[in-house]
Amino acid sequence: MTKKKFTKRILVYEIIGFLVVIIVLWLDEIFDLPQQNFRMVCAVNVLKSSTESF
Repeated sequence: MTKKKFTKRILVYEIIGFLVVIIVLWLDEIFDLPQQNFRMVCAVNVLKSSTESF
């Protein structure tokens, strides 16, 4: 495997990893996972989600 292919593969894995983190953060805000798991009262905060994403 050449160095260029290896570098591209690492970059693809990093992009996929960051997208997974962003998706989990959004799902946490949309479905309010702490409330469902621990019966805590929380409001959906789109501003917080967008801030965490960017």
